[in-house]
Amino acid sequence: MQYSISEGYPPLRNLLKEDLEKKTPIGWTAPSEVLVMQGPWELSLVSGQSVLIPNATLLSNPAGKLTLTETSKIEVTLEVAMPEDGSQPYGVFDTEAIPDEWGQYKLPPAEAAAAASLQSEEG
Repeated sequence: MQYSISEGYPPLRNLLKEDLEKKTPIGWTAPSEVLVMQGPWELSLVSGQSVLIPNATLLSNPAGKLTLTETSKIEVTLEVAMPEDGSQPYGVFDTEAIPDEWGQYKLPPAEAAAAASLQSEEG
């Protein structure tokens, strides 16, 4: 994934500080709340397969140079945990042939998830 602060990546939204007259960035601030992204994950591979993970947590850390002129980076780690029901921690399947018992971990398409997120913010 690649986002910029000005594009409005949800955890970084409204953190960019701009010179209103020049319309140029003059700084940014760190989020005031910790963002925890935990739950089921689907990693769509370019091979046409999906990795389904019932229980995982995404951790992130700033990396690179934290300036307004250099590209800043966020390093992420996806920690896989055992599912609460004791089932397998992950599975790899053809995206078009997910077994029924794993269907509950398949996420909706990105467009549907984005629309749902937008609706919840507006609501």
